[in-house]
Amino acid sequence: MKYLYCLVFLFISCAQITSLNLKKHQFGRVPLQIVWIQLAGFKPEHLALLKFEKLEKNSQTAFEQATCVGHTWEYNLFDIRPQAREGFLSQLTGRSDLKGECSDYENQAIWKYLTKQNYKTGIFANTQSGNDFEYAKQCKPEYFDEATVWLMNRQKDEKSPLFHIDEEKRYKKNTFYYDKSCQQGSCYNSFAKNVIGEHEQFSRNTPNYLFIVRDQDYEMQIRKNNKKAASEKLLEVNKVLDYFQKKVEANSNLLVLVSTSNTMDLNFPKKGNEWRKFKNQNKIYSTKNTKLISTLYASGARAENFCGTYSQKEILSRIFSGAKEQGLEFSIINPF
Repeated sequence: MKYLYCLVFLFISCAQITSLNLKKHQFGRVPLQIVWIQLAGFKPEHLALLKFEKLEKNSQTAFEQATCVGHTWEYNLFDIRPQAREGFLSQLTGRSDLKGECSDYENQAIWKYLTKQNYKTGIFANTQSGNDFEYAKQCKPEYFDEATVWLMNRQKDEKSPLFHIDEEKRYKKNTFYYDKSCQQGSCYNSFAKNVIGEHEQFSRNTPNYLFIVRDQDYEMQIRKNNKKAASEKLLEVNKVLDYFQKKVEANSNLLVLVSTSNTMDLNFPKKGNEWRKFKNQNKIYSTKNTKLISTLYASGARAENFCGTYSQKEILSRIFSGAKEQGLEFSIINPF
């Protein structure tokens, strides 16, 4: 009889379907592909700009479809409220000793570790509101040796190569490609169309990769109190995330992260009937100070590692944390 109970228990254990946040989820899965979206200025409450104005009634945003939601402390050793550039760099390097200076780029970023594991790296960034990537390369020319970078912005100079989502071409590492659609003023290709198009090309026939997407334009529109532009930008980011969420459903090896930095509160109406007036307003006002905690969304392989509250520098180590026999596990030497 004892052996019968053991067999029944073993059968039940093997047949059990694990879940996370009421979604079917396989724990401990190694992320062979990693998509990391970095969105400056965003706070979950901002989704009201979509749910009450842009999307169909009672529909979910792509953010709400995430498997796991975590919270990260923004402060570092030198600043309680660091700028988005330092916040995102802390996430990518696993460091908290950042000063907003060129010395910050002496620290290894995530793609340095992944290259040794045969991962390919691509970075797509909307830099119309500030080009952190050009600053990084000025500080350390070889910083992007293992990465191909697409910038949604005008050329730095006439010699800078261009890209267009409708063009197939070979892209080099440690090279910045500028969006051809941005050369006559405002970009005629949308953020979502650009990200999706470049990811389709980049990921084709690539088994292991890291694809980073960064947008700081949303933060700029919030700071300018531009409600319409902020809402449209958030809708574009939602389209991008929705695209990747669907990829997660079809690919159990994919990890999708959305991390935030320089989070700001928005002054939304207190009563439902005030939303009518609010919908017709062109401005929305944010608090002067940024918040001390940002939000992180995770779906797919190892999403379970990102639940909870932790320092933003820990995001990197949580990508690499897992059972030793699975692969993609190693320690990052970091005294901070």
